[in-house]
Amino acid sequence: MASETGVLDVPPEKVLLKDRIHPGRMFMLDTDEGRLVDDAELKSAIAAQRPYGEWLRENRVSLDDLPEVPQQPTLSRDILLARQVAFGYTLEDLRMIMEPMAETGTEPIGSMGNDTPLAVLSEQSPVLFNYFKQLFAQVSNPPLDAIREELVTSLESRVGSEGNLFSETPGQCRTLRVKRPVLTNAELEKMRRIDMPGLKAKTIRTLFTTDENDGALARAVRRICEEAYEAVQEGNTIIILSDRGVDVYNAPIPSLLAVAGVHHHLIRQGVRTKVS
Repeated sequence: MASETGVLDVPPEKVLLKDRIHPGRMFMLDTDEGRLVDDAELKSAIAAQRPYGEWLRENRVSLDDLPEVPQQPTLSRDILLARQVAFGYTLEDLRMIMEPMAETGTEPIGSMGNDTPLAVLSEQSPVLFNYFKQLFAQVSNPPLDAIREELVTSLESRVGSEGNLFSETPGQCRTLRVKRPVLTNAELEKMRRIDMPGLKAKTIRTLFTTDENDGALARAVRRICEEAYEAVQEGNTIIILSDRGVDVYNAPIPSLLAVAGVHHHLIRQGVRTKVS
């Protein structure tokens, strides 16, 4: 096997089969029987080991199939402006990014180059995300085919406990199917209210009080980490980190900090795969 033909100096008359690996396909070299097992035979043998299709039909739940919830109220203009200020939105974000996305439903188009100062040197108050930069230029070469490579380009995800990867059971299919990573208020509320065997959600407030002394933010991060661990111990398989309820006395913990803190705390406790 090689990246191209002609790499190995083998006489053509000794070649029994010559082909290429197609996207999404595989083959196996069976050294016991001395033969190549093709994609169809290999996958059929694995698929026949367990009734996977039946397990999925009986256990998988789709977010679209959950009971509808009352329509969430819209924010007034004054409250919306206050929230935008609290979460670090700028006029540039609204005009150059949010507005084009809302109007066209696609990513905004911009020119190359970025003369924005590093967040640590900025005279403004950048959001926490701006303090992190990718250390390398990531290029997809050749470009991915969104149709043939659907397995890696799909936005669909499964929410819930992963279970034990070394034990195949019907319970491992007990997940919530979410078609896209961005949820509406109604979809989030449906997820928040879910309560069925193997799927249960817990909401944790990610706010800290602004009228306390120094260290309020650090104490709040420790609190949500402890609450997340307790939620897993109580049998919850979904944790919603919510910064709703922001006001004069309650500021939001940066979402990147909250999610990262909970993620690594649950890893240290050995329970990360039990919850989404």
